[in-house]
Amino acid sequence: MKKTIAILLVLVIGMAGMFAADGAPGSTAEAKINLNTNISAFAAFGLTDFETTLVAADFNSLSAFNLATEDEVSFTTETDMYDFVGGTLVGYLHGINNNIIDIELGIAITHFTTSDDANASIPLTLNITEATISATDGTLGTLENEQIIVSATQADIDLAPASENYEATVTITVTTEA
Repeated sequence: MKKTIAILLVLVIGMAGMFAADGAPGSTAEAKINLNTNISAFAAFGLTDFETTLVAADFNSLSAFNLATEDEVSFTTETDMYDFVGGTLVGYLHGINNNIIDIELGIAITHFTTSDDANASIPLTLNITEATISATDGTLGTLENEQIIVSATQADIDLAPASENYEATVTITVTTEA
């Protein structure tokens, strides 16, 4: 009885294999599964403080990039406002992009102002006012370790009233039109 069941099982398996193939023995049968998907577009930019540059691994993926960068960093001078004469590195700008177009960033800075004197205003300049996160070309497009340097002139500082709380803001915005 066991031999009969074993023989029948072999015949069933053999027949199933014959009927599964399309065409004569020795011909090549083909079955297909068509796959469809998409990749969501992203472009991101972030900052690191003046002591932190990113390495290649930080640009391998969006998640690695987001872990390595911040949306906001702070900078406090070592001594006083005169540290900005001649330019001072205050941070780094970075970007990552999987779009087929470059992503343009605008960079602006406010004047130094203080709540101690509403009329006090010290103009500041940046080393860059725009930056580009390159388009993808088979790898992620990047903007890596772009220095943000802020400068003030000694003459403007000399004319400003004394205060312990001058503040200014560097703002980065996307300027690329979709």
